[in-house]
Amino acid sequence: MAARAPHEAEDTPPLRRRKPRIIERGPTRADATLDAWCSFCCRPRAEIGELVAGPAGAFICKSCLTASASLFGDAVSPVSLPVRPRVETPTPSAPDFIGQSESRRALIDALRTGVRCVLLIGAEGCGKSTLLRMLRREGQGALTTVDALAEAPSSTPLFIEDVDRLSTEHQLTLSAFLGQAARPTVVLSARGKAPTSSKLALRGDGVRLNVPTTDSLSRAVRGTLTVGILEHVQRLVALRQPTPAEYRDLARAHLAAREPATTLSETALSVLVAEAARSPRAGHELQALLQRIPPGTWDLDKVTKPAPARKGRRKKGTS
Repeated sequence: MAARAPHEAEDTPPLRRRKPRIIERGPTRADATLDAWCSFCCRPRAEIGELVAGPAGAFICKSCLTASASLFGDAVSPVSLPVRPRVETPTPSAPDFIGQSESRRALIDALRTGVRCVLLIGAEGCGKSTLLRMLRREGQGALTTVDALAEAPSSTPLFIEDVDRLSTEHQLTLSAFLGQAARPTVVLSARGKAPTSSKLALRGDGVRLNVPTTDSLSRAVRGTLTVGILEHVQRLVALRQPTPAEYRDLARAHLAAREPATTLSETALSVLVAEAARSPRAGHELQALLQRIPPGTWDLDKVTKPAPARKGRRKKGTS
């Protein structure tokens, strides 16, 4: 065997054994701010709630996790996940829902405390749908319909809009669903006006609780909901008609979010809000008026009133 040349031995670096890399591959709770979907049922976090994140970028919801574990029977022991401290998120000030902080807080408190059924009422265009959509974007519930109740998630609060417009058949279906023991919190929205203060008022822990009767709830929604639905209502949240100042703030927020920019003078904005307030659907009318204004800077056109017609003078001695 030929001997290695001296220069070859010096140039060859010594071989080093690599140390094995230890990679943590256990499941963790998914980031609450991540807009993720369950990799099994393909539903978003806004509908199914908290997700478990896998090491390869996959996610699974509680419902699919339970179903998967049941397929293995006793072969799989439940996995204990690291518990993260829960951070209470403050109520955000959404640009599309301004004012009525007391009613908004009452609805959020009902969701956090697990109230079984909430009735959200108010005049048409006062912000019921806007409030529910805001809460859905925050991950506090999922919008659904009566026809989709069978496939609805079992742990996420459900929002059902315009229940006062449901057919009799759908109201019966909804009443039967509300009577189930194992179901999530349900928020129903309907057109109506807050009932007058009930004689049944309670006080506890410094809080005054007004308990409406089923009859007063029926009058509040003008008899559009069956007694079978109203008897399941545990909390009533009423939205009032926004004030002109709140409508102006709402219009400013929507105009500020536009691209390209649209600017209205304060005078034009006040007149636009006043015109929307003439409609019984003031909130919807305000949105419609804003959509008809193209991008640019706009002021109120000075409308000159026509001069009154001059009356001819009668000559003396004529009739």
